[in-house]
Amino acid sequence: MKRIFPLILLLISAAVFTADAGEKKALLIMFDGMRADALLSASTPNIDSVRLGTWAEGYKSAYSFHAYTSLDAPPSSATNHVAILTGVTATKNGCYQNGQTASANYEKYPTVSKILQTKNPNFKSAWLYMWGEDGEIRTEATYIGPPQNDAANVEDAIALLNGTFPTKEGQRGSHWSAGDDIDLLMFYNDEIDANGHRHGFTVTCSEYMNYIEELDGKVGRILDAVKSRPKFADEDWLIVFNADHGGIGRTHGVVGSQNCYTVPFVVSAKGISEGLIKGDPRNCDAAAYIMNHFTGNIPEYFDAKINEAAPVEKRELTDNLIAYFPFEENVEPAVGDFAGDDGFIPREYPADGRIGSALSMKDSNPVYFGRPDALQFGKDRDFTFALWFRTDQIQIGSSPFLGNKDVDDREQPGIVFRSNTISDHGNGMGLMINDAVSRHVIYPLEYLPDNQWNFAAITYDRDGDAILYLGFPDGKLAFIAERMGKSEDMNSLDWYLGQDGSGVNENHFTGDLDELMIWDRALDCEEVYKLFKKGLDEKPVTQ
Repeated sequence: MKRIFPLILLLISAAVFTADAGEKKALLIMFDGMRADALLSASTPNIDSVRLGTWAEGYKSAYSFHAYTSLDAPPSSATNHVAILTGVTATKNGCYQNGQTASANYEKYPTVSKILQTKNPNFKSAWLYMWGEDGEIRTEATYIGPPQNDAANVEDAIALLNGTFPTKEGQRGSHWSAGDDIDLLMFYNDEIDANGHRHGFTVTCSEYMNYIEELDGKVGRILDAVKSRPKFADEDWLIVFNADHGGIGRTHGVVGSQNCYTVPFVVSAKGISEGLIKGDPRNCDAAAYIMNHFTGNIPEYFDAKINEAAPVEKRELTDNLIAYFPFEENVEPAVGDFAGDDGFIPREYPADGRIGSALSMKDSNPVYFGRPDALQFGKDRDFTFALWFRTDQIQIGSSPFLGNKDVDDREQPGIVFRSNTISDHGNGMGLMINDAVSRHVIYPLEYLPDNQWNFAAITYDRDGDAILYLGFPDGKLAFIAERMGKSEDMNSLDWYLGQDGSGVNENHFTGDLDELMIWDRALDCEEVYKLFKKGLDEKPVTQ
C-alpha cells in the first residue's frame, strides 16, 4: 500500500574488504517503512545475527541505527528505492516522488545490477518486490518478478538461492533458466509499510511491531537458504539490510520530520571493517557496498559511499558520567561535584518516584545549576542527558525539561530539551540546539499525560548526529536523529532544570522528574536502550 506525496563525489578503495575471500555473492533486503527504533525495540534475532556478525562463521558486520534517507526529496518510497539501486539521489536521478520511478534517468545513472551485468554478461541477478511501481525501475535484472506479496517473494528468494527456481519468463522481457546460479538477489519487503499505513508507524503500535517480528522469521529462512548452499564455504556473501523511510502517524511523506528520515542500515561480509558506522550513513550507501564488493571500487559519480566503521567500545554506563541526581528528598548529586540550588524554594519529593523518591515540578520551582564547568560543552564536547518524567496534564508551550538558552530566542546559542512541542495527540517531546552557525529542531516524539513514568534522553555526537529518545512504560524505546554537521559554541545562559536558560519562561514543566543523569560523551543507541531497561527494573545507573 503506497501513498503519493508530492553529496558528495567519492572514490573509495577496496581496502575495506579483504581480497580472495571466495566467490562474490550479494543479498540486498530492503525493508519498506521500517523505523530504526522499531528494529531496536522489536525481537529480531535473525536480523540481529547479521548486525552482530554472528549469522555465519567468518563474517563481520557494520551497522547504524540512525542512517538517513535521501534528503533532496520528500521521504517517499519511489525516490529512495531508486536511490538505493542507482547509488545517486533525486537531484541526479530525477525521481523526487512516487509516480516518477519510470521516468528516472537510468541511462546516465543505471542501477547496480545493470552496471554489473554490463561488466560481466554471465552475472545473474533477480529483483523481487510487491509494490507495482518497483517494476518500473530499470534494474535490467536477469529475472524481474511480478508484483506479489512478501510470502510469495520469500519462497521465490529461497528457490533462487537453493537452485530450484524453474525456467521462467519475468517482467520487462527478463528470463531465468533453471539451474542458473544467483549472484545478486534484491528483495523489497513491503508489508511493514502497509501495516504502518493501516495502524501507525510507531513502536507503540502492536500491529506494526508484530509484523517486524514476523518478518524476522522470514529473513531467517532466507539466511538459512544462503548458508545451505553447497558451495557456501567457498563464497563471500555481502548481506545488506536497509529501509527506504520511517514514518509518523500513518504516513511518511513529511518533509523535515526526523521520524520519517531515521532508518537502520546493516551490512555484513567476510572482510568488512566492523562496528558502528560513523559520519553520515544513508540508505543509498547499499549501492556503494555492492559495487565495491564485486568490482573493488565505487563509481566516482555515486552519492553512495562507505563510511568508516569503528568497533563498539565496551564501556560501563557510568563511564564519563559527570552528574547523577537521584532526587532522594534533595537535589544533591550522587555523582558529580556540583549541586542544584535548593535556595529557599519549598520542594516536594513524592515517595513513588521511578526509583525511590522523585522531584515534584508542579509549581514554578526550577532547579538552578548556574554555569558549572561540567556543563560548559563549548565547541567540541559530546554530551548525553537522560531523566525519567511523569505528568498528568497536557504541557503548555515548550515546557522545558532543562536548558541553557531562551527557547523563544531563535538565534541564541544553547540547548533546550523540551517536554512539549507541536503535536496532535497530547504532548510531543522535542529538542532545540543552536550554535553560532545553525539552528536544529527535533520533534516530536509523542507521549500521553497518563501519570506514568516515561524515559527521556538526548545524545549529541559532534562527529555525527543528535538523537532524541523517548521510552514508554511498556518497554519500547522510540528515537529519531538529526544530522548536525560542524557545530560551534553552545555555551550560553545559566542551566536550569524545569525551565529554559532564561529562568522565567512562563510555561515551565509541570509534573515529576527523577534520575537526572549527565555524561560528557554521547551514549550509543544500545547503551541508551540498556540504561532505559535498567530504569524500568528500578535500578539506578550506578548499580
